Amino acid sequence: MRKTEGALRKIPSVASTYRLGKRIVGTLLGKKRDPQSVFTEIFEKDKWQGHASISGRGSDDDQTMVLVEGLGEVFRQLGIRSMLDAPCGDFHWMQRVDRNTIDYTGGDIVAELIAQCQAKYGREGVRFRQLNLITDQLPKVDLVFCRDCIVHLSFADGLGAMRNICASGSTYLLSTTYPHRSSNDDILTGDWRTLNLQMKPFAFPKPIMTIDERCTEADGEYADKCLCLWRIEDIARALNVAHGVKSASGVRADGGAFPTYVQAR
Repeated sequence: MRKTEGALRKIPSVASTYRLGKRIVGTLLGKKRDPQSVFTEIFEKDKWQGHASISGRGSDDDQTMVLVEGLGEVFRQLGIRSMLDAPCGDFHWMQRVDRNTIDYTGGDIVAELIAQCQAKYGREGVRFRQLNLITDQLPKVDLVFCRDCIVHLSFADGLGAMRNICASGSTYLLSTTYPHRSSNDDILTGDWRTLNLQMKPFAFPKPIMTIDERCTEADGEYADKCLCLWRIEDIARALNVAHGVKSASGVRADGGAFPTYVQAR
């Protein structure tokens, strides 16, 4: 039954109806999901059913080949010396990426997963920390790597995560986006949908680099899946404009208060 439900959610029309119905029910019930509880349950029940990775099909070998082969060169071109990988999942494929001398921090909200990764892979220059990307203070790094994350968060939680990333004072964000999508749907945190980060409510600027993942999931339905690179200071400016923040004081165009996305440190 669980496999059948998962397969149906990958059919675009069914998936859209499913998400809409679930979101309406959640709204009527006043439901707000705690991210740690949600993603811990997904981990414990293996709800994403990856073949080789507990983190799901998107982290299996056939869906990460391009990244394993190419990310090392991207890191070298950008001069990356430190990175936060959040969520890092089970580190299944990232362990094979040429990170050379990069100081690596893997962050995930699931405590048991972090304990397993630290025990198995932790060493000098490679560490794993339990982190809530939405609320915890994040380290200042050259690169925040955020693959297959915001697609699982509600608009509110996704924007909260972006605000937190902007506040870290880090330099670059490399994140999942689907640039051919013309609109974004809201969901309950823990569900999934495609997101175009250049569309509302995120309204990111044009990326400075695009990596085509050559995704083959769902018979090519998600072939536009990419990792795109932005300067975090550019994201902060775009979010301020998109949400009516006129200054660092966080004053909206209508005079109300709004959390500013300018870098805090």
